[in-house]
Amino acid sequence: MAFASAPVSLAAGAVAGPLTLQLQTGGVADTATADQPVALTTSSPKGGFSTTATGPWSPTLTVTIPAGASSTAFYYTDSLAGTPAITARGVSQVETVVPGPLANLTVTPASASVRAGASQTFSAAGADAYGNAVAVAPAWALSSSTLGRLSTAGGASTVFTGSARAATGKLTASSGGISVAASIIVTRPRPRVAGVGTRMVAGHLVAIARVVAGSQPAAGVPLTLRVRRGSSIVAVVQGRTGANGKLLWRSKKRVPRAVYVARAVIRSRSTASRTQHPAR
Repeated sequence: MAFASAPVSLAAGAVAGPLTLQLQTGGVADTATADQPVALTTSSPKGGFSTTATGPWSPTLTVTIPAGASSTAFYYTDSLAGTPAITARGVSQVETVVPGPLANLTVTPASASVRAGASQTFSAAGADAYGNAVAVAPAWALSSSTLGRLSTAGGASTVFTGSARAATGKLTASSGGISVAASIIVTRPRPRVAGVGTRMVAGHLVAIARVVAGSQPAAGVPLTLRVRRGSSIVAVVQGRTGANGKLLWRSKKRVPRAVYVARAVIRSRSTASRTQHPAR
């Protein structure tokens, strides 16, 4: 027994055939003296056989080489990409099943919340109608340029970097006439006072308040900075943080060494941080 037809390559869901089984001895065709039933099996869990190109399909099939003939034909279909082995009477032939055309496109993650200025990687994956992976290099596009920017406009993945302000929108991947969108929310963390300190510099008192948004310095944040010595107010300063997220005050005159208390409040949100230590 041998396969008289060459190994085939077919797309998932397609039909291959007719494929031929032949009685042989030493590579030479034999003629059956009686009907010869032959059982066909496949190593693929999604493979199927039929005696016609239109089915019905079965994972196993018994075909017959009739008396006086040397061969019989059958058809094969498979929806699982791979290299299934078809076996008949202990003889096997490996076929090749390749993915079908792109039918589905997914983007991971499907939604993301990204802090302003931070980055998030998005990846695309394609599949045919049967779930076999299909390589894709989609075109990427943002619903608005105010949302942020992309590291690349094409490829299996792209890196999104959020804009400097809060925004919402979508990132769309398109390939083979199929598009899918991921939702993006760009958040801008509320500023907070991360620390307040005092120190003596050449007899002058210096107070510094530091403000961050997330983990980054927050510039332009309106602060009220109060410095006390006991119950006495040494200074009340109103200003905005610089590019480094800091507001600095220095006394005009020299002051005595003492315990000074500095308190900073973000005026718009009434959040504060307080530290107390002896000025040196």
